[in-house]
Amino acid sequence: ARQPVEDLTAENTELQTYVVETEEALETARGQLTESQAALRRHEAETEELQLTVSEVEQALVELESQLEETTVELEMVREQRDLAVSAAKEGAGDAGAAAELAAHVGELELEVERKERQADQLRLRVDDLYHHL
Repeated sequence: ARQPVEDLTAENTELQTYVVETEEALETARGQLTESQAALRRHEAETEELQLTVSEVEQALVELESQLEETTVELEMVREQRDLAVSAAKEGAGDAGAAAELAAHVGELELEVERKERQADQLRLRVDDLYHHL
């Protein structure tokens, strides 16, 4: 009769040890879960911030492309005016000074178009870079 009691006591001790180890493992897992959830929340916040940045840069790009289009249209109109003024001046019917002014204005607009094209290219690269971080 003593053997079954000793067997039960040993089995009880093993079960208690198993329960303690399982509780410790569960506590460790809970701590890891809490850390993972915090890391996920940080990552979600960073992603949201990046998405806002992407939206802002995309909006700036849209605005810049619109300005670029307007400047390009203006450039074409001034080029036409310049060509007409140069033709008129060559025929003696126009003002050579006006033709020179229009030619200078064309040069300024060409530089502005180039500058805006470079800015748009930089913004496109920034958008691509930001998308790679999302």
